[in-house]
Amino acid sequence: MAAEGRRVTRRTIVPLRHPLARLAALALVATAAAGLAWTASAPAARAATVCRFGLGVAALVDASGTQVALTVTPKTPSCKPPSRLRTVRIRVARAGRVRSVRLLKKVRAPQGRAAVTLKGLARHDRLRVVVSFGTRALTARAVVLRRPDLVVTASPATSVAAATPSAIQVTVAERNGDLGTTVQVVALQGAVTLGTTTLHVAAGRRVPVRISVTIPAAGQYAVAVSVTDTTGRETATQNNATQLTVEAGDFALDPAQVLVPSLGGYGAQLNQNVYAAISRQIGVTDENLPDMEAKTIALYPGLVRIFFNGNAYNDPDLMQSFVRTVQLAQRAGSTINVTWAGGGESTPDTTMARFAGVLVDLVKNRGITRLRWVTVENEPNSSRITMDQYAALYRALDGDLAAAGVRNQIRFMGGDLVQAQSPLGQTQAQWLAFLATNMADLLDAWSIHVYWDYWDTPKLVRRLTQVRQIVDALPAAERRPLYVTEFSARGLRALNGVNYPEPGVYSDGTPLPNTAINAFQHAWFDVLAARLGYAGTVKWDGYAAKYDRGTQDYSLVGPPTQGWPLRPVYNVTRLFTLTTQRGWKVVGVDGTSGTKLVAAYTGPKQTTVIGLDTSGTSLATPSTTVVSYAVGGLPRDTSFQLYVWNQDGSGTIAPPTTLRSDAAGLLQVTAPLQSVFAVTTAA
Repeated sequence: MAAEGRRVTRRTIVPLRHPLARLAALALVATAAAGLAWTASAPAARAATVCRFGLGVAALVDASGTQVALTVTPKTPSCKPPSRLRTVRIRVARAGRVRSVRLLKKVRAPQGRAAVTLKGLARHDRLRVVVSFGTRALTARAVVLRRPDLVVTASPATSVAAATPSAIQVTVAERNGDLGTTVQVVALQGAVTLGTTTLHVAAGRRVPVRISVTIPAAGQYAVAVSVTDTTGRETATQNNATQLTVEAGDFALDPAQVLVPSLGGYGAQLNQNVYAAISRQIGVTDENLPDMEAKTIALYPGLVRIFFNGNAYNDPDLMQSFVRTVQLAQRAGSTINVTWAGGGESTPDTTMARFAGVLVDLVKNRGITRLRWVTVENEPNSSRITMDQYAALYRALDGDLAAAGVRNQIRFMGGDLVQAQSPLGQTQAQWLAFLATNMADLLDAWSIHVYWDYWDTPKLVRRLTQVRQIVDALPAAERRPLYVTEFSARGLRALNGVNYPEPGVYSDGTPLPNTAINAFQHAWFDVLAARLGYAGTVKWDGYAAKYDRGTQDYSLVGPPTQGWPLRPVYNVTRLFTLTTQRGWKVVGVDGTSGTKLVAAYTGPKQTTVIGLDTSGTSLATPSTTVVSYAVGGLPRDTSFQLYVWNQDGSGTIAPPTTLRSDAAGLLQVTAPLQSVFAVTTAA
């Protein structure tokens, strides 16, 4: 080879199939034009075709040397690239000074692509490259860069749900800092591919990667994870694989799947007439009210609902009772919903102006800071109110509260819908669609009511699921958070010739609210509601009192004549308020395991799981069957407090015990079939 320039080195020629040669086609190109006129023998002269070409250069360095990729690209469609470069002249500059000039001759360039390997170059050297072929000379510049160097790391152990697509997480990093690249990540169990994903990793960046895998059965598995640079530029692959232990259980939390961004809480309806004379009929007295108040506050209800009835305008006794009930909710630390019970549809402006006055008084004069929600009309789709009349009430109230300066504190919840078709022939789906399309500027949440017979738990599941499906079918931008603002089980209204007030009795004649079966079904309802993404639930009813001349007692706290007893359903509701907090997230749970059901909640630094086996729904007495729950995806090596409701059949919460998750974040929980458990890191 002839020498030319300051320095001549032996060249290494790399065939065009080398990936570095392909890379050069994507680099910054410098275009040089060289004209080659040709004339065809023809009666008339034709215009000459001028071929234009571009030159792309990329230079990658590693321990073995620097590979310079060259690509000559025709800019004219009818022209072909050269198959050989007559000369390749590379000037190397470092820190602004020319260090050397390399001259290569007769370089093969199939389809215009070639790669040459040079020694002695360093990272960030600057190259000026001139190639010649035929009568043309093309020039381009490049900077020498390090090849991508990928590394994959993972925690030594993790946990997932068995037989269910679940995510394992690894971290992929590019550590040389010059070039990002496209990476394929593969998880293997033996020779079986469990999952794969492809992503881009920027130069010098670390990227967490979630790989969906399916582990066939419960147990412990060794899983290998490898990464590959799909561009072929990486040569140092010794750190491209890692291994981790994966434990598969019944369930696994998926914190990345947020079902409810901000939990509204669990609570109950507070009867606004408990301080009024009407409730004296069932034994409420000034002497025993403090006991009821203390038990309501001790429940720590996250969300309460209170009716305002228009008859209080002309009855000071009812009005003072309403105000005291709201003040009780304030002392309990609850988020408060005040619901206009109904009426005034034909005069929305005057009706809502008067109601607004009550709300403004609570906020400005009574110190009620926790009034966050207002609902207008209880169960409107069970009445003959039209949708337009319904919207008119909200619009009138919106203007009144805005004028009073309290609209920012008080948000609107719409719905309180029942399942049955309205007297005007409208379905709940039509009502929800109306809320979405005609009241989207007013409403921040929607609500429904759910009641079921204790022997018909499929309705419990069906009602929650169907409403969720209706809402999910609406455009995402029109949906609002879902709440349940009344729910309860119902019993037999007549037994052995005896009639009973609502909610009726169990099959043995026990008032249904006194039974563990009633409480268990309420827990089932709350867990399923969380799994379906409902933001909060309000139990009907909080304590025994009189709404009107009728008699009913669905309450958590029993009648004053019995000493305001704490019923099993009070204690199971307390399990939820004890281990979750407003504002936490409800997160996804992967996996299914027969009739077991769990829901998961996360706070800023807290994790709670509440679960049960729905097979225990009909058990009136303690069972000898103990159910095991293997829950993964939890914080690793972490202590949890275990609370069990109805462990011994008493309908109470047993003293907590301590459990600890293992190194993979898997926690083993056992609880009797008739019980409900909660594990939490919350203090």
